[in-house]
Amino acid sequence: MFDLHFAPEFLEVSRLQMLECFVFYSVLGWLVESAYMSICTGKLTNRGFGFGPFCPIYGFGATIGAIVLSPFRRSVPLLYVVSAVSATVFELIVGRLMQLTLGDFWWDYCEKPFNYQGIICLESTLGWGLYGIIVVRFLHPFVLMQTFLFPRREGFVLCFSLLFLYMFDFVYHVLLALHVDAAERAHERTIQAMESARERTAGAYENARERTALVVESARERTAGAYENARERTAMVVETAREKTSDAIGRTADVYVNAKDKMSEKQHAVLNWYRRHRWR
Repeated sequence: MFDLHFAPEFLEVSRLQMLECFVFYSVLGWLVESAYMSICTGKLTNRGFGFGPFCPIYGFGATIGAIVLSPFRRSVPLLYVVSAVSATVFELIVGRLMQLTLGDFWWDYCEKPFNYQGIICLESTLGWGLYGIIVVRFLHPFVLMQTFLFPRREGFVLCFSLLFLYMFDFVYHVLLALHVDAAERAHERTIQAMESARERTAGAYENARERTALVVESARERTAGAYENARERTAMVVETAREKTSDAIGRTADVYVNAKDKMSEKQHAVLNWYRRHRWR
């Protein structure tokens, strides 16, 4: 079994000393991460949320972690494992809370291997274990010793001055982020409204085009039907007129033949009468 116990220096800490440790670790965390990212990117990088050199996540993590991990300080392997796991869980919780409150978190591990949604990754987990050993076994006892030696009044003024400046900086950037977010949302809503209007206009145009095509097609069909009906009626009228004309011609021919026959009969009758009475 591991011998778990709190070191005496971790039990005799006042609230002011805790606050001083928080401020110190917040500034130190900003310096370490900004230097690391500046080396990785090849240019100066500010890893804080605002203008000031302050990362409160490191302040909370190191201060609380130093106290919580104090019972494991005598076993380096156990301290490493507990530090890595607890810091990773803390980082995940803080990342989720920042997503809910600010809309995004201040780091991104998406390009790191074995990452989870860019919030945590294997590389940072392994690093947290090493940081836990450094903080609990070496750094925090030294920092506590300095807080005991530092004058109480000057420490109070310095800590609250730095915290006031950071809160002012933090609120300013939160309002700026909310304003930018509101402007982006308004821009997105405008684009969505324009896209919706364009789709409705396109839909109305397409419906009007389809209705126009239906009307034209219906008119064309009606025109073709009327033309066909007129052609059929004209053909019927012509056929009827032709039949009537043919009947009239036939009747005229019959009348002419009958009249011709009657004239011929009369001529024969007159000729016969003349022949019978000519020699008397």
